[in-house]
Amino acid sequence: MNSQKKEAFNMKRIQLTLIALFAAVAGLVAQNAYEGVISYKISLDKTGNKVVLNGAADMSNLKLKSTQMIIVTPILRSEDGTSRVEFPSVVITGRNRTKALKREIAFSSALPQAKHAAQYIRRHNGKSEQFAFTGEHAYASWMMDAKFVVREEVRGCAKCPVGLSSNIVPFDPLFNPAEAPYLLAHITPAEEVEKQRESSFDAYINFKVDKADVLPEYRNNKAELEKIKEFVSTVKANPNYSVNKMIIEGFASPEASIAHNKALSERRAKRLAEELVRKYGKTLPNITTEFGGEDWKGLKLAIEKSDIADRDRVLEIINSDKYADDDAREQALKQLSSYRHILDQIYPNLRRNTITMGYIVRDYTLEEAREIIKTAPKELSEAEMYRVAMSYPEGHQERLFALNTTLKYFPESVTGRINLAVAAFNGGDAQQAIALLSPIQTEKGVSNILGAAYARTGDFARAETFFRKAVAEGDANAQRNLDMLLGKK
Repeated sequence: MNSQKKEAFNMKRIQLTLIALFAAVAGLVAQNAYEGVISYKISLDKTGNKVVLNGAADMSNLKLKSTQMIIVTPILRSEDGTSRVEFPSVVITGRNRTKALKREIAFSSALPQAKHAAQYIRRHNGKSEQFAFTGEHAYASWMMDAKFVVREEVRGCAKCPVGLSSNIVPFDPLFNPAEAPYLLAHITPAEEVEKQRESSFDAYINFKVDKADVLPEYRNNKAELEKIKEFVSTVKANPNYSVNKMIIEGFASPEASIAHNKALSERRAKRLAEELVRKYGKTLPNITTEFGGEDWKGLKLAIEKSDIADRDRVLEIINSDKYADDDAREQALKQLSSYRHILDQIYPNLRRNTITMGYIVRDYTLEEAREIIKTAPKELSEAEMYRVAMSYPEGHQERLFALNTTLKYFPESVTGRINLAVAAFNGGDAQQAIALLSPIQTEKGVSNILGAAYARTGDFARAETFFRKAVAEGDANAQRNLDMLLGKK
């Protein structure tokens, strides 16, 4: 064999040797090298700042050679593999390997992972056998999304490696910030010192052209005056009210100049006030009269509901800002073919007097307020509504009704929004809590609730931002909630 052929032969032998070696290593990693299977069940719990492992293994189906041992190591590993915690190992041995391992430990020649194992178990093939394993470690944030792996190293008679495998064992999430029991608190509204309320009624009294006298027998005035009487009498007769003011506001249709309409409306309002004084005398408070203005808003609504020929053009004139004033706008309307219809059919309903009666409502007991909130909720203060809500258990429909009613009648109340948001969160609707509080997120007392709501939806970054803001604002629950979010509690 010449030198070139000999060199090629040696190279081929090296290649075959390497292939065989790689195959052996691959086989070592891929298989466990024992008969049967060991099944694992584990639970991981976060207790304080520690992670506690409790595991159970069933090796009833394991058949182990007398000279073999298996080093079982529980491992908690981060999703990306950069962090890991190895819990104490368990060593399972065959009959002969049990004796050999004892000698190795006695003479300090055992493998480190075997020497420092938490427990040693002799396997009796064919028997039903189980073992438990435990451990604990300081909690770290990466553990939130970690995987649990059991590594099995199989060693032969001379401690030589026979097999190596890693088995992923499923477990319930160690810690899910979205499910943490965040602490939220309702806010007690301030008491309303004096519950001043108002009731209004629109009276459509007909007057003769450019006249202000109230004529009971003119057109439909008799029926209209009767409605006024009923309105005033109802308010005055309510034993829960102390009437303390009355306002008559005169509104005009836009067919004359603003100055003319103002003067005429004021005169008509005063005449109506005189008529009421004549009927009720000193039982009424002093009546104030005001000019409400030309009712362009009412005209717009009436035109929108009508089917007149120039409807779009009329609305264009009403909405346009090109006119110097409303008198100029009125002149533009007069040029339309539909103006006569507007004058005869729509303008009369714009000429009205709005009668407003102001009164102080007495305070109600809780029992009374529970009924009043259903029949006359505007008579309650926000604090009274809150007491009604809190008198029912968390999640009760009556509590939710009271909190929703509070926001309906006190729409600008930050406290009302916060309390309804807390109820929504506690009821499992974090999105509603966010929707309620987002418009007022700069208000004090809101950040802690938004933090909890965003955490519940899985937006942990935003949750942390709001919790930290709440901590800075001095919220009593914020620091604990932040700790729970970060897994420190």
